Amino acid sequence: MRIGIITTHLPPIMGGIEVHCENLALALAETGHDVVLYGSLETDQHASMMVDNRKPNLTIRRIPALSPAWLRRPSRFWYLRRALRDDHARSRFDVLHAHQLYPMGVAAAIYARRLGTRLVITEHGSILDDRRYRWKRTLVERASRRATAIITASRELADVVEAVGVDPAKVFPIPNAISPRQLDVPEPETPVRPRFGAGPDDFVAMTVRRLYPKNGVQYAVRAVPHCLERIPNFRLIIIGDGPLRPDIERTVRELNIQDRVMFLGTLPNSELPLYMKEADIGIFPSLAEATSIAALEFMAVGTPVVASRVGGLPEIVRDGVTGFLFDLGFTTSRYNDPGLPNWAITNLADAIARSSRANLTELGSEAKRIARRHFSWDAYVRRLNERFYRDPE
Repeated sequence: MRIGIITTHLPPIMGGIEVHCENLALALAETGHDVVLYGSLETDQHASMMVDNRKPNLTIRRIPALSPAWLRRPSRFWYLRRALRDDHARSRFDVLHAHQLYPMGVAAAIYARRLGTRLVITEHGSILDDRRYRWKRTLVERASRRATAIITASRELADVVEAVGVDPAKVFPIPNAISPRQLDVPEPETPVRPRFGAGPDDFVAMTVRRLYPKNGVQYAVRAVPHCLERIPNFRLIIIGDGPLRPDIERTVRELNIQDRVMFLGTLPNSELPLYMKEADIGIFPSLAEATSIAALEFMAVGTPVVASRVGGLPEIVRDGVTGFLFDLGFTTSRYNDPGLPNWAITNLADAIARSSRANLTELGSEAKRIARRHFSWDAYVRRLNERFYRDPE
């Protein structure tokens, strides 16, 4: 089957959607589909990068745009329409698969109608903000009429999509996926823990997050003094960077916990599994979440996680089985930081303390089994093939 995947940006821009779309294209190609992945040609990328023939059945096509900012989006859609038309003329697409209902899903509905192809749209989370605008809701609802299916990364997103007027019969919540093979890295020749200042007897909580308000790392830091009261050998390791880092570092100094918190910044993806395996727990005090790929990756290397009971996290973390969940006082994703009360931060510290008393080997083993069996790309693509990519009867 020939499939066109349409998204906004592509790696080396690294975000959840960018990584998801590249891995989806690779996984579909590995199962024999003929795949073209469309994304933007960035202003700092040379025109020679416009077409990348990764495999005989996988092409990555980067779409240019005109340079004035106000022309960037409309011109990119125009170039995308032309690329789809030309590629379709050479070899007909069976399915277009767009990512995010707005704007890509809306544009793809027009393209799919003109080309006479089926349309599948995956919603990753922008609908939480887009639903505030009536005109966007109208466009999304109209685009959904053309689609044969709307996949959402969580049940929460499915509820929101249905609330803006999409037919519930078309909505399918399917958590995002991970690549277990990429996590199976060779054991290092030297111990990893000394690299982040931890000893073999320290209890290490680790977070791998971009430092944005919705990821809640600022609250993980505020929980450290409470954790030290319960776990004297506690350490927090923060991997990732972002605009909130100066504020978080200031909080560390104000709380005088510099010797208990380490910032490692952004690390190469190839090194992350080594660090995740050395943590006792991964922590995710998220204020908003669809599917946390990082949480699934911790689980897949055998490290249980402590996560907020928000958004899609309860769909991937089984409390007391693969990790522990804690309450923030709300369960609906909030992309703006509402400011958590002290009792919510205490809840986080209590959950971490609970994990320190648990059998982490047993929890980690079950987390690894579930993550690799139910949340792998093999399992994800199998669902797509069974439900959305098969030939219509």
